[in-house]
Amino acid sequence: MIERFALSLLVVIGVGCSGSGPEPEACTDPVPADTVRLEDFAFDPACLIAAPGASLRLENVGETPHTFTVESTDVSFDLPAGTDAEGSLSGVEPGRYAVTCVYHPQMTATLTVESQ
Repeated sequence: MIERFALSLLVVIGVGCSGSGPEPEACTDPVPADTVRLEDFAFDPACLIAAPGASLRLENVGETPHTFTVESTDVSFDLPAGTDAEGSLSGVEPGRYAVTCVYHPQMTATLTVESQ
């Protein structure tokens, strides 16, 4: 019984730790990512487009800390509740990326980086 439990636990841990993050969802009509609001456990807009190296204004207008984390890149901004930040997509190559909040994995967006 204990051996089965240990094996089950290892399988659950292995599944939970595998992968490099969520796949970006396809989105239609992306909005230029000049300003992104983090509010009520959602990114607004949730379908973004930007040029490589673009600057972003991030506004956490809620009462909960959030992150703006672009998966598969070094871009991650930690925003305490009620704060704003200026961010850069410096070093982000053209492509489609999942954006998440590390504190709230249900918070997702899709960022498309395109050369203009």
